[in-house]
Amino acid sequence: MKFLVIDGWTREGNLDHGRAGCILQRAVFEELIAECMPGADITTVDTHEAHGTAGLELDGFDAAIWTGGGGNIYQADDFNRRQLDLCERVLDRVPYLWGSCWGMQVVVTALGGKVAPSRRPEIGIAKDIVTRPSGITDALYATKAGPFDAPAHHFDEVEHLPGVFDIVAENSVTMQAIASRDGKIFCTQYHPEAPYDFVGRLLRYWAPNYASLFDAPAFEALLALLPEKERAEESFRKIEFENWLGYVRDGGRAAGEPAG
Repeated sequence: MKFLVIDGWTREGNLDHGRAGCILQRAVFEELIAECMPGADITTVDTHEAHGTAGLELDGFDAAIWTGGGGNIYQADDFNRRQLDLCERVLDRVPYLWGSCWGMQVVVTALGGKVAPSRRPEIGIAKDIVTRPSGITDALYATKAGPFDAPAHHFDEVEHLPGVFDIVAENSVTMQAIASRDGKIFCTQYHPEAPYDFVGRLLRYWAPNYASLFDAPAFEALLALLPEKERAEESFRKIEFENWLGYVRDGGRAAGEPAG
């Protein structure tokens, strides 16, 4: 199978990952795909330079994965315009799409929805997520019905959802996962792909960004909790992404579901 991993980070954001001691988010997805589907053909594209997306040939990809990012998609700038232009092309040419956090916000915006500043930013952990019944819920969350927690990091959220989507998972803060009604697009606001301690290293590096959300003891308590969460939840944290890979491989069917 042939996958396209779209790096939604700016150049500086990717440099920050290295400074924080983290691999790039695109590499997180590359490793997960390779682990679940040895021999998969994986292509990665940057979006922080115009030449990264110009002339990108999209025919032949089975699915695309859009990583997280650090911007605000409602701002009018060249970076965001490249994101939205590429998203329109991907939606037109690639059969399946997974969007992670920023990826979800890009997809929603490209399809006419609205993203706005979060009423309650979720930093480190999205708590008590529950799923809604649907066909794709059965396919991706069969052994993870909830309530469950998940790694999270977002200051923005979807305010208006395009009519082609249904909410698949949510908590008291915001919608946490959405799926198009044809089953071709699946997006999460949280980060099932990202280890909690990976998120913790980024939080430590970006600590000044959270001064208005946490006092010093609460922030340190969160950082101490994240490795514990990873040890407790690693076995099922990323199961929806692993199930999605199988869902794509099987042409949009749950494991064991007959074709036709």
